[in-house]
Amino acid sequence: MERFNSRVAEVLRTHRFDAIEGLETTLHALCSSTTTVSRNAPWATSPPVQALKNG
Repeated sequence: MERFNSRVAEVLRTHRFDAIEGLETTLHALCSSTTTVSRNAPWATSPPVQALKNG
């Protein structure tokens, strides 16, 4: 949970959102990528924040 919270904090520190919809979309993507990475953590190649930037 702490890792997820720090990722959310990083996204909020580094991104500016023009509308609530952009924030909502980003948070949903972060949740999805965190869940996927958590299940496959030993094989994960990039952190969720990087995945958001790439995808």
